[in-house]
Amino acid sequence: MWVVAHAEYLPFRENTFHALFASHVIEHLGNPFSFLCESFRVLRRGGILRIWTPNFLSVHAKGDPEHKVVFNFVKLSRMIARAGFVVQLPVAAGSCLPRVLRKILHIFLNLWVDELQMGGRKP
Repeated sequence: MWVVAHAEYLPFRENTFHALFASHVIEHLGNPFSFLCESFRVLRRGGILRIWTPNFLSVHAKGDPEHKVVFNFVKLSRMIARAGFVVQLPVAAGSCLPRVLRKILHIFLNLWVDELQMGGRKP
C-alpha cells in the first residue's frame, strides 16, 4: 500500500513504525524539524530513523534549486537530538581509541563526506 503525504504532517497514528528511511528528503522541506518530530511521533519505542542528505561541502548541496536547507554534520545531529532521538552514526572508526577521541574523529570525518548518513533511535 502506498500513501502520499507531506513529510512534515505524517497521516499515521503514534507508535506505528519500527523504522523510517528518508533518502534525500530533508533538504527539500521548509521545516525539517517538523519532519523529525513527526518521525519521532510515529516511531515505536526503540524505532530507528535513517537520513541521507548532501553535506554542505558537496556540489549537490547547493547545486539543486529545490534544496531549501543545507546541512552539515553538527546541524543535523543537533536537530535529530532536539527532536528526542538518540543520535546514531552509521560509520564506526577508531574503535581502539577512547570514546572522547572516537567522537572527535567521527565529527572530523563527517565534516568532509559528500553525503551525510545519520540516524536516530527513539528511546
